Amino acid sequence: MNLLARHLIFCVALSIFPTNVFADKSDHKELSENRSKNYASGECAKVIESNPEAKKASYIINGMTDEYMLNPCGAKIWFVIELCDSIQATLIEIASYELYSSNPKDFTVYVSDIYPTEAWNLIGHFTAADSRTLQAFDLKQVGFGKFIRVELHSHYGNEHYCVISEVKVYGASMMEEYLGSDNQQENGNKTHKNHKIPKRKTSAYRVYRNMMTEPSVCGLTVEPSTDVGMPNVTVNKMFYEHKEQPILKPIVPQPTQPSNVTNRTAPLKPSIFVELGNKVKAMEASLKYQIEDIEKRLNEKNELVKRAEAKVTKLKLQFESFALIIITYYVYKLMLDIM
Repeated sequence: MNLLARHLIFCVALSIFPTNVFADKSDHKELSENRSKNYASGECAKVIESNPEAKKASYIINGMTDEYMLNPCGAKIWFVIELCDSIQATLIEIASYELYSSNPKDFTVYVSDIYPTEAWNLIGHFTAADSRTLQAFDLKQVGFGKFIRVELHSHYGNEHYCVISEVKVYGASMMEEYLGSDNQQENGNKTHKNHKIPKRKTSAYRVYRNMMTEPSVCGLTVEPSTDVGMPNVTVNKMFYEHKEQPILKPIVPQPTQPSNVTNRTAPLKPSIFVELGNKVKAMEASLKYQIEDIEKRLNEKNELVKRAEAKVTKLKLQFESFALIIITYYVYKLMLDIM
C-alpha cells in the first residue's frame, strides 16, 4: 500500500470514527506515578505503643476499613507508629468509619527520629471535621523522623467508644529528597544553557485533528449520503497538485552567544553523606540511650539480688542459732533423764 492510499484511509477514518479512538492514554499513567507513598502502611510500618486502654491498635495501618482501634472515650488516647523509613513527613490522613462511635476532633501530631524519647517535635495541631471520611492534614516540616506520635484531646458526640479506623502518613525519604534536589539542579542548569526541555509527544489524533478542519489539507470532500452505509468521499484535485509544490526547508536561526554571560549555578544542597552521617549519629544516640536504660535495669536487678542474698544469709544464721538451741535443750533433757 503506497503513501497516498494510507493517507486517504486515515483521513476517512478520522471523519467516521469518534475522536476518542485516538485519545492519549498517557495522562492516567502520569497521575498514578505522581501518587505519594504511604509510609504508615502495614506492609512495612507497625504500631509499637499505645495507651493501655486501646484494643487492636495495629488495625489502624492494615488498610482494612472494617477493622479499627477501639478506645473508651474517657481514656487519654495516643499511639506511636514506626514508619517504613525515616522521612520528612508532609501529610497525615486519619479516618473513623464506624457508625455507632464518636469521631475524633482535636488531635496533635509529633515526630522523632529515635524511640523511646522524651523530646518529641510538634508538627501539627488539628481539628478534624465530624465526618466519617478520610481527612487529610498538612504537617509542619521540622526534619526527618521515623516515629509518629498522635494524641487525641477531644471527640464529637456522646458515644461510649471512640474509634480510629485508618491512619496514613506521606512524605519524602532522604534519598528522595536528595534525588529531587539533583533533578532541580540539572533542570536549572539546562534552562540556563538554553537547552530545551523535551515535551511529551502528542497522540495521532492531535496530529491529524487539524487536517479534518480543512478538507483541502486532507484532500477529501465528505458529502452526506441518504444510504445507511458509508458517506460519499471524493478526492480533491488540490491533493494531487500539492505534491508538485517544492518542499522548502525552514531556516532555523543559529543561536548567538551573548557577550556578557555569567555562569550561574543552582545552590548546592548538603551532600548525601552529610545526611547519612546525621542519621548515623541519631542512631548512635538512640543506641546509647537504650544501652544506658538496660544497664540501669541490670543494676536495679543486681541490687535486688544482693538484698535477697543478704536476707537468705540472715535467715540461715537465725536457723542455725535456733537449731543449736533445740539441740542443746534435748541434750540437757536427756542428761536429766539419765541422772
